[in-house]
This record gives sequence, structure tokens and C-alpha cells, in this order.
Amino acid sequence: MISNPRKDEFRRKTKIKTALFGATGAVGQVFMWMLSDHPWFEITRIVASESRVGKKYGTEVHWILPMEIPKNIQNITIADFDIEAMKAEGIQVVFSALPNTVAEEIEPALI
Repeated sequence: MISNPRKDEFRRKTKIKTALFGATGAVGQVFMWMLSDHPWFEITRIVASESRVGKKYGTEVHWILPMEIPKNIQNITIADFDIEAMKAEGIQVVFSALPNTVAEEIEPALI
């Protein structure tokens, strides 16, 4: 595999730990695909519906994108929405692909 030298120029020594809310939906899948090998961000927490908590992302998502699901995200365990746990994990950035009605309830707690 040939490395992209331009992408390597922008890599950080330590990636920024991130969480993604709504990772199993169509928009969440785009986020997952874009962040799976991002030079700055590392997905460390995936938040999805309660029925999926504790399960592996690769087995729970109905992948609809035309490219293969990245291998490095398939075994991430889906977690619940827990601000204290995210702080303890060192998460600094949250990306959200939640539907508006859910986001209106959850996202204000992040401020």
C-alpha cells in the first residue's frame, strides 16, 4: 500500500479522542468512514440507541455506503450516552449525526 505523503504531513503525534453520536444511521456511517483513518481524530466512543449498547459496531450497523466498512471500526463497542465516562476517557470532540428531535434533548448537556 502506498502512503499518501500529503496526508502524512498532517498527522498528529497524539490523535484527538472523539465520540460519535448516531453512528449507525446513514449520516453516522459517513462520519465513521471519514474519521476511520483521520490524521487528527480517533474514534474512541460510539453512541447509538440503547438497544445496541454493548454490541460491536460492525455487527449492528446495516452498512449502506458503496465502500467496504473500515476494519478498524468494526470492533468498536457501542456505548451509552454518559458524559462522565466520556470525560474519563479523555474525549475532547463530539461529532453528532443524531436526528434533530434526539439532538435537541441530548446535545445541550455537552455544553
